[in-house]
Amino acid sequence: MWQKKRSALNPAFHRKYLSNLMDAFNNSCNLFLKRIDSFADGKTKVNMAEEFGRVTLDVIGKVLIYDFLFMFNAL
Repeated sequence: MWQKKRSALNPAFHRKYLSNLMDAFNNSCNLFLKRIDSFADGKTKVNMAEEFGRVTLDVIGKVLIYDFLFMFNAL
């Protein structure tokens, strides 16, 4: 059973396919770093689980050919 599921997902993790997505990954990462940098005042508490969740959803959205707004609000 697990072999069928794994073989169905294998194409999504092929190196050639993933290399085509690097621009989208890098864009999401740059937005994430810009947002995190805006909190770097030494006083602001940041919920990193929430921030990682946002960047994860952004990447998933871009992979699915739907460009979610990364931060739900403009920076």
